[in-house]
Amino acid sequence: MKRLVALGLMGVVLASVAGCGGPDGLMKELIANLNLYAETIEKKDSPERQEAARDRVLASVEKIKKLHLSDEDLNKLLKRHESDLERVKSRLDAALKSQALEGGQTPPNILEGVLK
Repeated sequence: MKRLVALGLMGVVLASVAGCGGPDGLMKELIANLNLYAETIEKKDSPERQEAARDRVLASVEKIKKLHLSDEDLNKLLKRHESDLERVKSRLDAALKSQALEGGQTPPNILEGVLK
């Protein structure tokens, strides 16, 4: 519970700073929201909480898309945050796989189409 509150607080802080940080701030917000989403799946939170975390991730993706970055700039941004993105991707993949193996309802992988 403490971890969830801390991650939620971190997400709020990052969201409030994201307007000042530009693309890098938005990418950090996306990573924080992806971690929160992975945590809700790992802890088998209610579908409503998982959906709320998923919506935060999608909102972060939309903010990045609204920047209208060129393909070159987007690739540079993804390259700068590659290690964090790979880490959260692995965490999310493991959480989804675990949930599928336990017979739970598996939400679609939100990273498909987001990351190249």
